[in-house]
Formats: sequence, structure tokens, C-alpha cells
Amino acid sequence: MERSGTSSSTQLVVLTLNDVYELFPNVNQVEGVAEMATMLRSVKATLPPEAHVLVTLNGDFLWRCVYDRRDKGVHMVDVVNALGIDFVVVGNHDFDFGSHATEECLKRAAFTTFGSNVRQQDTHQIMSGLTDTAVVNLPNGLRLGLFGVSTTETNKEDNIGADLVVESEIAHAQRCVQQLTDHGVDCVVALTHLTEAEDRVLARTVPGIDVILGGHDHEPMTFFEGSTLVHKSGQDALWLRRIDMIVTKKDRSALSIEPPTFQWQMMRNHGLAPDRQCLELLQAYDAKVAEEDKELGLMECLAITKTLLDGSRHSCRTQECNLGNLVADALRLELGADVGLINGGCIKGETLHPAGLELTKRWLHGILPIPNPIVVSETMYPAGLELTKRWLLGVLPFPNYTVMLRMRAGDLRTVIEALLDHYPTQTTSHPHVSGLHIVFDTTTTPRHKIAAFRRQLEPWSPSQCDIDDNEMLTVATSSYLMSGVRCCQAVFANAEVVRDDALMIDLVESFLRKQKEVAYAANEGRIIYKECRVKMEHPAQQAHVVVLTLNDVYELFPNASQVGGVAEMATLLRTVRATLPPEAHVLVTLNGDFLWRSKYDRRDKGAHMVDVLNALGIDVVVIGNHDFDFGQRTTQECLERAAFTTLGSNVRQKATGQIMSGLTDTAVVNLPNGLQLGLFGVLTTETNKEGNIGADLVVESEIAHAQRCVQQLTDHGVDCVVALTHLKAAEDRVLARTVPGIDVILGGHDHEPMTFFEGSTLVHKSGQDALWLRRIDMIVTKKDRSALSIEPPTFQWQMMRNHGLAPDRQCLELLQAYDAKVAEEDKELGLMECLAITKTLLDGSRHSCRTQECNLGNLVADALRLELGADVGLINGGCIKGETLHPAGLELTKRWLHGILPIPNPIVVLRIPAFHLRAALEALLDHYPAQNAAHPHVSGLHVVFDLGTPPRHEITAFRRQIEPWSPSQDNIDDNEVLTVATSKLVMAGVPCCQAAFAHAEVIRDDALMTGIVESFLRKRGQVAYAANEGRVIYKE
Repeated sequence: MERSGTSSSTQLVVLTLNDVYELFPNVNQVEGVAEMATMLRSVKATLPPEAHVLVTLNGDFLWRCVYDRRDKGVHMVDVVNALGIDFVVVGNHDFDFGSHATEECLKRAAFTTFGSNVRQQDTHQIMSGLTDTAVVNLPNGLRLGLFGVSTTETNKEDNIGADLVVESEIAHAQRCVQQLTDHGVDCVVALTHLTEAEDRVLARTVPGIDVILGGHDHEPMTFFEGSTLVHKSGQDALWLRRIDMIVTKKDRSALSIEPPTFQWQMMRNHGLAPDRQCLELLQAYDAKVAEEDKELGLMECLAITKTLLDGSRHSCRTQECNLGNLVADALRLELGADVGLINGGCIKGETLHPAGLELTKRWLHGILPIPNPIVVSETMYPAGLELTKRWLLGVLPFPNYTVMLRMRAGDLRTVIEALLDHYPTQTTSHPHVSGLHIVFDTTTTPRHKIAAFRRQLEPWSPSQCDIDDNEMLTVATSSYLMSGVRCCQAVFANAEVVRDDALMIDLVESFLRKQKEVAYAANEGRIIYKECRVKMEHPAQQAHVVVLTLNDVYELFPNASQVGGVAEMATLLRTVRATLPPEAHVLVTLNGDFLWRSKYDRRDKGAHMVDVLNALGIDVVVIGNHDFDFGQRTTQECLERAAFTTLGSNVRQKATGQIMSGLTDTAVVNLPNGLQLGLFGVLTTETNKEGNIGADLVVESEIAHAQRCVQQLTDHGVDCVVALTHLKAAEDRVLARTVPGIDVILGGHDHEPMTFFEGSTLVHKSGQDALWLRRIDMIVTKKDRSALSIEPPTFQWQMMRNHGLAPDRQCLELLQAYDAKVAEEDKELGLMECLAITKTLLDGSRHSCRTQECNLGNLVADALRLELGADVGLINGGCIKGETLHPAGLELTKRWLHGILPIPNPIVVLRIPAFHLRAALEALLDHYPAQNAAHPHVSGLHVVFDLGTPPRHEITAFRRQIEPWSPSQDNIDDNEVLTVATSKLVMAGVPCCQAAFAHAEVIRDDALMTGIVESFLRKRGQVAYAANEGRVIYKE
């Protein structure tokens, strides 16, 4: 339900973080809880007095630091109290010591802890100490509703105990939202500890959630799922997310013009002075534990590392890393096996351990804290580190059991192939080996294969011949890998267990004691990925780059809510530039779809947009699919006027394979301090299916051209690679996984703003229509390809809403000149004539048109049915453009009509048996609740779509809809022949329907959709449509 812009509203500022394990800054002086306390205090001090502030921590806040084994999380309650946290949700690791310990901790809490779906097994009452829902009173009489849910995967971890169960997050979220809605809240915020995929399902399945503040994933991300904004802040107080919301009074009697209002900023916790009170609290704990560790002998130095040890999450879970090599060596050499094998997911800490570090037992228990997997640290350990007993207990706090197996080499090869098959996706099962040299060929499909499987001879030179598949090898591995990783279980079942009495911590401690010093190269070539390049950096020279980015600009003026507008965006760009430090290098990008689809494009074929982008000061664009709406020649003519660079690396001439004239393949930008930034751009291959690109051009594989461009830029010696893409988010993820070496993807094509990491690649999209400007601050560091750097890539970003700004005068004059010219032409052509007036708001938003029944879709479907005298009208939501809400009282002119139906869709009338029409509708609805252009809107029918009938959902009611929209009592007989007015696209262009429509007879095909709707509106003079008439009901 939307919010009214005419009622009372208030500003809400949410400050949010999640998954806090490490309490002190890492070796790069990033993170730290006391430093986060300083940041929170600083941000609060800058807020306007009328803003209501809410601070949340979204799960995993009690355990998994150097203290947790002593006081069972009590210290973390004190820390969270000191941070001034208002609300938390319980996470899976908050039960690491059982529900009783969790309940005892929460008795000390000054904050509210949610856990709406954490229930007593016998009574189903919520666990003691947890809160189900909460209502916060806001200024101006508004109310905020909150609840929180945790992942049901917690049930599999055993720590929760026999008395508790984590029940369905969906069912409890539905209950909580209904309860809060009945209470009359104006905004619903869910705190969740779920995976990204689970958060997406929650947002789609439970209408009414405005914001999800998430945890559990350890990467920062932002995206819209439908109208729900989802945020996660990474982990370990590395980031603080600030979300500014305008909460508006909900009017439940009508659909409002005003959409939810958000801005957000991601702030990196780096270089701040610690808060004194919080630091004293932490230091008191640290001194106490250090004294206890000393008495227990845990500070004894086992060994010193002479080289940096890489325990970062990304390295441990995607590639060979030297901390994984160290642990695998310990298993092999201490047990006298032929091979050592561990999985990277058991390494925690997510940092670099510097040379010179003392590796103590405490350290060891920190990197291997979990009893099931073997390696656990997520940290890089610097050269010179003393490896003490305390260090050891830090990396191996639990008794990890190891086993020695005797198995065929061919079976071991199969196991490692299975463990590597997810590459380059980040996965906990990624293997680290000792005693082997492996070449993994990622070019073989459908499954990648090991191309070389040889013994690795010290000092790490591979033997010349592959190991014979029938040779028997002894393998030292963890009991978890042997029996807990599904893809390996069947093969390991054939192995003989030779020994199973060793603890991981004892093996690694013994190994370190004997070595005294350890020195590991960053990469020894134990596993080589064919077609893979290892990215390496060195923190020498640096440059500050500020990227300002937007995408998919169709509308040039602000919408009805005064959001958007190109002249206003020019003001925002100029304002942001004025605030930047003089040493910052600024790059302004627009990531596809910049020439067409405005109310001018049918006249000047995009020339006006080139002038507009020149006035905005855009530096680089990538070509988008709609930039070919008038064909190759027109696009090339437009680009001749451009002052910006247009990338399109995979848009090629069919005859010669050369890039299209007017496009650029790669570009190199010189940065301060002698650094270089490399750019390239790719377009979705789906453009080939749209026809407008013409016969002379082809959009070739984005993956292949991206690999070529990255290699070319790398060979040139650039220090950072930025890809401008016009792809779907799923395609961007594949690109980031498949093409190593891309640091940032600036994307388009999806019309929703989003941010996420895919591996180490940061992916950003800025929505559409200049509604948002994304600012990304990057510290680009000189790449040293001979050594692994301590310093990871550095990002901060901010999403700024283009709202309430004065338009830039020069840009506005340019737009007004076009507007006056086109308005005069429209008047002469009769396009300003009022066809009808709408008495109700018409919902043409992208989300509504493509996911549910909406009244603008109903209007168009009615027009087809009634004007053509058919039994049924049927359209797909993707044919409606404009993506906005049209307010009550609006004059529906011919110009307006061409705006919402800009594509000349031919209409057909079919004669088809009801059975086949039902099958076509089931196919169109089968994507629900995902957003899909094929989503149907109907006239003359009442349909109930049952989502509880797997594997394919079914229509359980299929009835005539009788005006004034009350369904008939009986289903239409399957054999009854109906006449259906629909578009040629739905009949022949939607693959899932083609089989059903093959049984139809075409009886008329001489009309266009715009002409039919124009006639419909003229006859009526005014229209009034309820937001939802129940034409299609989704049975959840």
C-alpha cells in the first residue's frame, strides 16, 4: 500500500550494521567497535533535530570473538549497550552456546531483541528474552512497526537445543505484518538474519514490508525486491549504513501518488579515533583475557610467519591461498599422508595476517573456531607475525577431527573436481591441497574437468606425469569434508579410514612448533585455473576516484512527486562536484538507454538526448538495447554529435567483426600519481532478438569480449578495471564470476537501484530516469603484480535522490526549447486533445504491471475486449511503458496514450478453446511472484491462480467476469470456444504460450493497440478504476 504525499510525514534515519565478530581494527585500521561508536556519535550529531533515529544490528552479535569462550557473550551485550543499539534480531551464531546462555545474556540487554519465529517446541511461544513485534511512535502522530526473523537453517546447527525451533520465516512474517497493519502503523521494517535469496523470497511473498535490514550474508548489498528496499552492511563493523526515509501517513482507502522515499549512504569505518568509554570497556576485557591466556600458556609463540598469510574470505573460498596451504601441509606432514586436503570455508577472520606475526595457540583458535570444517579465519596475517599458543587457540578453538583415508587416485580426482566445480563462485567447499599439483580447466562444459593431476614435489615443483587413477593414496582431511559435503559423500564412501584419532589443533600446533618459522608464497601453483588470472596489488601510490553514475534515462522532467528531472540532475551533479576534494578524479557515467523513449524521440530520433548528455557533462556511456530503437544508421548519426565516449565492446559488424563505427572498445584514463584506470563496456545479447539493431550488426558474447578487454587493459598496465554494462543483474553476476580482474561494474538495464558484491567485484545500478545519482568513492592503488598486497580495494558509496532541487538553467532552457517545439507540433497534430479524464489514480508502475493485477492494465485489456467485441481481452504487463503512477484528475490525451503505449503493437482476435486459453494463462502466470514482462492482465475473466500446486502452479478457478466485475459461479467449460483480443506479441512472441496459441484461429488482425484504446477513451469521456478488482487472485 502506497503512502499519501498530502498527509503528515516525518524523517526517519536508520543506522544499521550486522554480523559483528571482530572488536578491534584490523591491520589496515579498518573496523573496530569503539571506532564504530565514534562514527555513530558523529553521524547522530549531524542529523536535524526533527529526525527520528533508529540504530539496528541484524544478527550474530554475541559470539565468535577472542572472549566468547570465557563469558559466553556477556561482554558483547555490554558492547552493544555501549554502542546505543536500539534493536537487534537474533542470528544463528547467537545460539553457539545454547539457548540458556543466550537467554542469560539478553537479561543484561538495554536493547530490544527480535526473534518472531524462534519458538518453544512444546508451546510454540516465543523464546524468553525475545520480542515478537514492536511499535515506535514517530513525530506527527506516525507509527513505525518492526519485527525480526532468523533463518530456519539454524535448526541444522544443533546449538539451538532440543527445546527450541526456528519456524517458517514466511509464515511468521505474514502474521507480524498483519498484526502491525491492524495496529495502524505507517511503515513496516523487518530485521532479518537470512541469506540474500531468502530475503528476496520474503519481500515477494509478504506484501507490506517497506524495508528489510538484513544480516547473515557477510557482503554489503542494496537492492529493491518489488517495492521493498533490502540493505545489508557486510560484517565486523567495517561499514555503517545510513538510510534516510520519509515516512508518510498511510491512507488505506486509496492508492497514493507518493512512493516511499529513500536515500542511503554506505560509510567505511576507517581511520577514526575510538570512543573512550567503549574502548575502556574493550580494553578491560582484553586485559582480563590476556592474563588468563598467559596463565594457561596460550601466549607461547609456536612460530613466526616471515610472509603475509592470506586468510581473506574471498581468497579462501575462490582460489589457492597460502593460509590454506599451511593447514593442508600440517595435515599431510604430521600424519605422513600422500595428500593433505581441507576446505576454505573453515577459515574465519576475513583479514590479512602480516609478516612478523606471532602465531599463538589463541590465534590458531581464531582462524579455526568451528569444530566441523578445517580452516577458519578470513584474515590476512602479515609477515613477521609470532604464531603463539594464543594465536593457535584463536584459529582452532574447537576440536576439529581429522581422518586419514586410503583411496584410489581416480576417486580423489573426482572429489576435488566436485569441490572445484563452483569456481569462480565463492563457496565454503573450495579445496586447498598439499602434495598435489592440479590444473583445473574451466573451459570444459557442462562440467569443468581436472586436466592435470600430479604429485607436487618439494620445493613445489610438479612431477611430469599424472598420477595413475588406480594408484592408492593416503589422504589427510577433515571428517567434515569426508561426510559433511554432499558432493563428496558418495565417492568418500569407497575410501578406507586408516586413522581417525587426531585433532586439527594438535596437528597444526605440532607442525608450527617443529617449523619455528613459516614462509609461504602468496601462490605456489598447487591449483592452476586454466583461463584464470590472479589479481595482485601493492599499496604504493594511490589515487582518489569519484564515480558519479546513472542509467536508463527516458523521462526528462520531474514526475508528479517532483522526483527526477534531467535539469535537476545537472544541478545535483554540479553540487556534488563542488564538494569534492581537489585531488579527486571525477568520472561521470550513464550506463545505457540514453537516446530514445522520451516524448521527443519520435521526432528528432535522439539528437536532443545527445545535446542533453553533453550539457550534463557525462564522460562515458555504454550503448543500451533501446539506443538502437531507430536502427544502426540513426544511432551512428547521433553519436557524431557526442562530446562523451560511447563504449560497446561487443557490438560488431557481421561482415568484418569490427566494432560498430562511433563506439569505443576500451579506454584508459590517466589518474593522479601515475596510476591508470581502464574502462570497457558490453551490451546484452538479448538486443539481437529485438530486430532494431539491423541486419549488419550483431551483439556478440559479453563474456568473451569482457575477457578480451580485461586482458588487453591488464597488458596495458592499468591499476583498476571498470566495466560499464547494460545487462540484467543475473548477467552482471555471471560476468563478475567468469571474468576475473573487473574491480567495479557500473550497470544498467534493470530499472531498480541496487548494490552488491559478486566475489571481489562491486556492482552498482542507479535505477532509471535520473531519479537517483550514485556516488562511489574509490581508492585506486598501484598494482604490483609480483606480490599480494595487505590493502584491499577501498570503496564508499552514497545513493542520492534527485528531489526538490532547482533545475540547472542552461539545461532547463535546452529542454524547454525542445518542449515548446514538440508541444506546438503536438497541438497541430491534435495530440493535446483530451480523450478522457481519469477519476482515480491509474497504476502504471513497472512493479505493478509486471507482478500483479493493476488498473492501468485492466483499462487496456477492457479496451481490447469491448472495442473488438471479444469474450476476453488479454495483454502482457511489459507492453505498458512510462513506469509511473498517473494521478486522479489527469487529462488522458493522445500524447499521454503514446507515452504509455509507445510501441505500435498489432492486435489480433483469436477463436480458441477455453482449455488452451487456460494453459496460456498458466504459462504467463508461472513466473509469479517474480517481476516479468509477460505477466498477464485480463478482461472478461475471473482467475484464481493456486501457488500451492507444485511442480507447476495451476488455475483452480476460470470463470467469466460479469460487469460490474462479479465472477460467475461456474468455471468455463474446457471445450467452449472463446474469442480473445490480444497482441501479436502475446500470441507469437512469448515462448511459453506458443504451444497453447497454436490451437487458435485468427479471425481478425487489422488493428493497433493505441488506436483501440484511443477509441475506448473517446467513447467514455471519463474512466474510474479501483486499484484491484479481483480479476486475478493469487492463492498463496
